[in-house]
Amino acid sequence: PVNREKLKDLLRDVMIRNTRSAIDIKLPRRFAVTIRLEPTEVEREIYTGINNYLKGRNFKKPLINLFLREAGSSPFALKHSLLNMDGGENNQEIKEIVGNIDRLDDIVKGNALKEILLKNPDEKKIIFTQYLKSMDYIEDLLFRNRIPYEIFKGDMSSREKDSSIARFRRDVPVLVSTESGGEGRNMQFCNTIINFDLPWNPMRIEQRVGRLHRIGQTRDVFIFNLSVKETIEDYIIEILDNKINMFEMVIGEIDPILGQLGEDRDFEDVVMEIWLKSSDKESLSEGFEQFGNDLINAKSQYIEAKALDDRIFGEDFEI
Repeated sequence: PVNREKLKDLLRDVMIRNTRSAIDIKLPRRFAVTIRLEPTEVEREIYTGINNYLKGRNFKKPLINLFLREAGSSPFALKHSLLNMDGGENNQEIKEIVGNIDRLDDIVKGNALKEILLKNPDEKKIIFTQYLKSMDYIEDLLFRNRIPYEIFKGDMSSREKDSSIARFRRDVPVLVSTESGGEGRNMQFCNTIINFDLPWNPMRIEQRVGRLHRIGQTRDVFIFNLSVKETIEDYIIEILDNKINMFEMVIGEIDPILGQLGEDRDFEDVVMEIWLKSSDKESLSEGFEQFGNDLINAKSQYIEAKALDDRIFGEDFEI
């Protein structure tokens, strides 16, 4: 603007916004650690098997999306869906994948999770997962290692959910939660999140973090992300963490950054399209590398736009 003060005078007639200083929003910082895990030979065979199986069939996108997300979460989540496919029990490729899953007692994610939990056993931690079969595995892991826990999932009644959160606050150090725990419950008494798996939608990840990192949180928030190399989930975490540092950004910044991409498609659709177009690991890696660069550019544009807003509106209209 040629005349910034004149613009401010005009804005004062039509816009009222609270400044940060007036409402004293000073949230603690967020710190993220992504633990990229080397799969065991059996886990690698499972993921390679499902990848080849999906590539060799003319499945619809929602089914491919489901299988790849489940494979990124845990082999046990994947097994459940494979066995529920029409004719799955008679398909030789599925039999081989399920046979490999049945060889597993523990998985690398489980071992990493146990290590995190045992380092500071008294500190409260929330473990998020999207799938009930992954939750079953986590529960079994905690039981075997005598780690007290509560669960929170969508099919529980409101009273059961309230009781679970109350016991988590009062008595036990660990809450294992499905995605429903990322909505409607504020748990600022806890400051550690462990993402056993991640949604492909960054806004849903923000919802998870927002349960802890909000007004009333007095401590820095720590976020642990578990991913297994060579899974789609690992590529996504690589982009969100290493490329744009999403996990340590202010809540609410990711949405305008995604808006700067200029894409009519959702984040998940872009991920799916990269996988569908890839013919091998190299082309898959190249596709995600380009997507990551696009996100870096989108973040730079967001920062420039934010700086321009600050120059125009200044302290008078800061949120």
